[in-house]
Amino acid sequence: VRACVRACVCVCVCGGGGAHAGVHCLFHQVIYRILTSLANHDTYYQLLNDFFRRNPGLLDDEGFAFASQCTGLLDFNNKRSWLIGRLERVRSAHTFYPVTECCVDREHILTSVMDQLTHVEPTDLLQHFPSIRFLGEAGICTGPQREFLALLSHEIVEERHGLFEECDGNHFVPRPRAIFGKVASVSSSDGTSAGHDIHDPAMSSAHHLDRLEIIGRVLGSAVANSFQIDFSMAKPLVKMLLGRPLKHPHELRHVDGELHNNTVEYLMNNSVQGVFDDLLFTYSLAAPVDGKPVEFPLARNGSRISVTDQNKSSYVYRLSKFKLEDSIADEVGRLRAGFFSVVPRGLLTPFTVAEFRLMMCGVSTIDVSDWQRNTRYVELTSNSEVVQWFWAVVTDMSQEERALLLQFSTSLTRLPSGGFSALKGLSGCNGFTIADAHCFNKIPMASTCFNLLKLPRYCRQADLREKLLIAVRHGSQGFSYS
Repeated sequence: VRACVRACVCVCVCGGGGAHAGVHCLFHQVIYRILTSLANHDTYYQLLNDFFRRNPGLLDDEGFAFASQCTGLLDFNNKRSWLIGRLERVRSAHTFYPVTECCVDREHILTSVMDQLTHVEPTDLLQHFPSIRFLGEAGICTGPQREFLALLSHEIVEERHGLFEECDGNHFVPRPRAIFGKVASVSSSDGTSAGHDIHDPAMSSAHHLDRLEIIGRVLGSAVANSFQIDFSMAKPLVKMLLGRPLKHPHELRHVDGELHNNTVEYLMNNSVQGVFDDLLFTYSLAAPVDGKPVEFPLARNGSRISVTDQNKSSYVYRLSKFKLEDSIADEVGRLRAGFFSVVPRGLLTPFTVAEFRLMMCGVSTIDVSDWQRNTRYVELTSNSEVVQWFWAVVTDMSQEERALLLQFSTSLTRLPSGGFSALKGLSGCNGFTIADAHCFNKIPMASTCFNLLKLPRYCRQADLREKLLIAVRHGSQGFSYS
């Protein structure tokens, strides 16, 4: 492992230019494949990360070219330590800035933020998280800062502000608003359509987007200064924030499970004829002003294109892309702009989506006995050998690994206040479920909408541990395992 790491770092440091660029690139790929193969085994994974903990300089400077391409080989703590170090280097390159002070009115949290942080330079927010003092109260230091973030996380999702909307699994995405400032076709009660300019004078699109950019800055400052905020963004939103591509229509299930299951899944597995004869290449959203449906085309002249068995694949792709990306493109763009005005973009490259959410929201203490008590089984029992092995492995996990397992299985970054008994799925509060995956020695799978972990059978507990940790650590980041 030591030889492979040092050889790969030497390739990065020496550079890939000149006549030997192709050889350098090929050698780099070979070393990466060797390390990836080794890291599939927990012993070597731990050894590799212990090596980096003893030699953190290998993740800096030119060596980071290696780390950025091998992010799945590094554990969360190594990545977080590297980020903290890099942020300190960025800070030291700037002139020292005094701490920004904010006096916050508990009754008007969001207004206070907008009024006092709009003109604060992003570099100030990188240097320090704002010092918070609540109006009429004497408390200062980290206590009010943490309480402020807790209050803000609840305030920004209040429906009256129209900034975010809740989707499946207690996660949030921006509420589409800017798109309604464009001319759209409004479906009337008699089935006809008419051109209509949707505009809300009380809450202009510009003001709405300004608020999202400031929220992005606050989130960036919290991450940069190691504060957590209990704001659970939906997985597709995190991927867009980090600049990762979405997989359509698969990821629609994370935001609208009903639309994914009843329309996308049905269409892809059944004929359109006789069921969706009147389905067109359009999709309707409720206008923010009066709630009336506003119809948007999913393709040029979409209102004149019927969905057929021949074009339904194109339809479900466009439907998912519109719902997840196009309808909130301006909102995500401004949230992202605010966040990365504080945190340099390249510094989050090593983190998976699950790890970023864990870093932003923090780790809640996970009680394994509570998890067991509120788990039901499908085609397995609590006495099944594979189930017994599973709980033994989970018991031996660190809190960070348990949090990543929770996120892999449920998409939740933190448990609800009632613990595992309060876990909500599409069918209500039904706790956690482990089901037989009907396969052998494979990577576990999950249906997060139902808080369901699909567990294959294994010959040994060690095999289960190895495959489970691969799923937890690498998720769907492009690794291929059998």
